[in-house]
Amino acid sequence: IIDKDLGNMVKVDRFGKVRRAMHGCRRMLFGEMNEVYSGEHVDLREGKRFIFLNTLFSVSEGCLYIQLVQKWDDGELKVRDESTGRDLTFTYEMLFNAVSKALFKAHVEGRLKADVMRNPGRYVELDTELPLTLLDQREAGKKLALITNSDWEYTKVMMSHVFDPFLPKDIRWRDLFDVILVDARKPSFFTQSMPLYEIVTE
Repeated sequence: IIDKDLGNMVKVDRFGKVRRAMHGCRRMLFGEMNEVYSGEHVDLREGKRFIFLNTLFSVSEGCLYIQLVQKWDDGELKVRDESTGRDLTFTYEMLFNAVSKALFKAHVEGRLKADVMRNPGRYVELDTELPLTLLDQREAGKKLALITNSDWEYTKVMMSHVFDPFLPKDIRWRDLFDVILVDARKPSFFTQSMPLYEIVTE
């Protein structure tokens, strides 16, 4: 969980009590943490102070944020106002919002995915056993489905890179799955009724 007010990343128990905390890249000592969060109850339903990191995408956002907090505190991060020529003063919340906006923009505009698709080997650690495990499941009569939030073009490139080199020559990654759903918009996909469209892939 990100604490945008203080620039911290915290771990809480089921009662909302902070059990561990980091400021920037430094783990906070118990006394220091207790001084800040003693009596504090973290409730994600209240206000906008705390951000829950519940996806791999948000975890990467949190990691980038705490590294920038560290650089900001160390005086290594300067942002200049072009109109005045002076350094801008940031709050930790403003820093988080800037990180979130930049990552969202890169994601939505497709620049991040385009870089990964150009050179997937640079970004993906291959697991040679995964394709064969799914093939075993398929041959044992199991029904397999792939449900992803990624679009078709990205899915096709990444799955081909991860699966095809390790499958028998007459089998491609698409042959493993009975159903392939892209642009699924999880988790809403599992709780809301949404239209389905067939994609012309060839």
